[in-house]
Amino acid sequence: MSPTPAKTLSPQELAKLESAFNSDPGSDAYRPLAEAYLAAGRFMEAMVVCKKGVKAHPNRPDPRLLLARVYAEQGKDKKALDELQGALGIAPTDRTVLRALADVQMRSGDAASGKATLQKVWDLDPKDPETAASFARWKVEAPKPPPPPEPPPAPAAAVQRGVPPRLSEMPPGAVAPGAAARTRSVNGMPVQRAAPPRVAEHDDDDHIPAPATKQGHALRFVLTAVAGVLIIGGWYGYGQW
Repeated sequence: MSPTPAKTLSPQELAKLESAFNSDPGSDAYRPLAEAYLAAGRFMEAMVVCKKGVKAHPNRPDPRLLLARVYAEQGKDKKALDELQGALGIAPTDRTVLRALADVQMRSGDAASGKATLQKVWDLDPKDPETAASFARWKVEAPKPPPPPEPPPAPAAAVQRGVPPRLSEMPPGAVAPGAAARTRSVNGMPVQRAAPPRVAEHDDDDHIPAPATKQGHALRFVLTAVAGVLIIGGWYGYGQW
């Protein structure tokens, strides 16, 4: 615990505080009076005033925090820890109380508990400069802030149902829908028209018939005429015989 040291008051100023506290022990006058006693090294008077402040304000952590400071400056760490635990029972997320608890734990040699308490303070507010000073005072490395979350992936472009893609949007080598076969409608129902059959391709040209020519027709006519003459002559000779 390393609070800002209080200014030493003159006897007249101290008497004024004592008068204010005696006239209304339930007010907040206990605080400046206890701090004045503490600055003057009058620990017994400071402890008595703080205990009256705890009794007058049982639901506030401030009187217990100040009483823990009185104990800590006397080296009574166990009593200081008890008062700080009581203050945390009232205000478990009070950063001032947590920092004071971490200081007492670290000074008393309980470094593991002190670091765990500093972690709690850091979790409450990583940007608190007083918390950063506590880490630096005890030479404890402050946790690194978590990295920012990665942005979600961009959603894929939605394709309208029933609308074919444009030619400029199609990948190279793609065939536009309807190029291979067209569709027609019968009674409102789409019917796919089959594409025309493809002619089988042969591996060589031996099976392809040669185109007909005029010379071929003339040759067939001559052969047919000669065969007819031979047949007629044969029948004639047979009849003479």
